[in-house]
Amino acid sequence: MQPVVLEFEPIGNAAVRVVEELGLGERFRYWHGESGKKYLFTQSEPEALVDCPSAVVLICCPQDDYRVVWLGESASGDFQNWSPTPDDLDHVRLYAHFLAVDSKSRQKALDDLTAKLHCNGDQQAA
Repeated sequence: MQPVVLEFEPIGNAAVRVVEELGLGERFRYWHGESGKKYLFTQSEPEALVDCPSAVVLICCPQDDYRVVWLGESASGDFQNWSPTPDDLDHVRLYAHFLAVDSKSRQKALDDLTAKLHCNGDQQAA
């Protein structure tokens, strides 16, 4: 198998096309903040984030245009105390944003995404 070298433009349509062409459309998604900034999220399982307190977590409904039903930090009590049933996991997807490396950047991302969610009532993935 030949190695593949991909050059990415700043996060934008080209990166979205690459993700889709590689068949990773469900694994990686972008959500936009009120500022217009795009945030890259990776689909995760709840137990995978137990030891990762520094992620911005988004829970959405893929059957409802990826409408966001919860947004917060993986270290928050709300998330840590969430015990999803198998039925819950059939109806929602959990995505994590790992690129906000400190508490200030996580709060900035949360504020930006929350402002967008509150402006539109819901948010769809790119």
